Amino acid sequence: YHFRCGTAMMHDGMNKASRDYKLIESCDNYWGDGNYYSKNGKIYYSSDYDLFELVVNANINSFRCEDGTAKDNTSIYFKGKPVANIDKKSFKSVGFAYCADNKNVYYRNKYNESGKLLKVDGAASSTFTLIGDSNSNYAKDTLSVYLNGKVIETSDPASFTVLEYGYANDKNYVYYNGIKVEGMNGANFKVLKNCFLGSDGVMLCNGLNVLKNSDAKSFHAIECGYYQDNNNVYLNGLILEGIDSKTFEVLSWGYTKDKDAVYCDLQKIVEANPSNFEVLGRKHSKDNKNVFYLHHAISCDYQSFEVDNNVDYLSKDKNYTYKKGIPIK
Repeated sequence: YHFRCGTAMMHDGMNKASRDYKLIESCDNYWGDGNYYSKNGKIYYSSDYDLFELVVNANINSFRCEDGTAKDNTSIYFKGKPVANIDKKSFKSVGFAYCADNKNVYYRNKYNESGKLLKVDGAASSTFTLIGDSNSNYAKDTLSVYLNGKVIETSDPASFTVLEYGYANDKNYVYYNGIKVEGMNGANFKVLKNCFLGSDGVMLCNGLNVLKNSDAKSFHAIECGYYQDNNNVYLNGLILEGIDSKTFEVLSWGYTKDKDAVYCDLQKIVEANPSNFEVLGRKHSKDNKNVFYLHHAISCDYQSFEVDNNVDYLSKDKNYTYKKGIPIK
């Protein structure tokens, strides 16, 4: 059987392919989104396990694959079709996503749905190089930077650097997935580890969204994925609105509080007093007046209330046993 991503495709079409068509192994690659096969002295292209299209006039003796394209002694092929107006002698791969001849650069990533090599307009093949490893979709020449075959406007190729989580920068600007992040300084930009935010030393950004009123100089991790600066508390790259940063505390089991309120999984426990709030377990808590099951007060005998140590949704007092805060006997 033909395996892709470690899974055997065992339907009837694949059984037919394994018997009648021989996979040209060097063409079995991710970027071309299809493979070439030989059968009875001819070459076939398949982008579907049940469909094999004859590659007309392909020479089986000289036929070779290279990343997302193929060639023989007369032509260059992309997705099983010969490519017109391309110089075979100077043709070369530039990583997996790009290729070039002595005049033009082309984008050939598998997500190119046109069925044709896409010419990268304005790219100079003589100076065109990848930015990053062979899997990168970023590239540059002396004048521009490209992502997925498109120019990144305003980019400076000499100082352009690909970072993490979709970010990149040059000496002037910050980019997120190839789009300039307005209001961020590129020269000092860094990606902050484990929180998907970036900082230019003054402000913070989450993707294209600059977080207004953020303070990069005081920004730091607290715990459990929470971050804090002098002005805000952050979780998953977003500002938690309405929370006082200076008094915010992470408790346990998803409980947090500030000077004004207590939260369970970021939902406010309306009746809880933050000044004397105590976590009793995964789902129970109390202040000086009330006992709570998650976000709601339990009508119980406060003095005799106990949490079951084995089952987190059970509790009891001198009068009742409670299941999820509701008396059951």
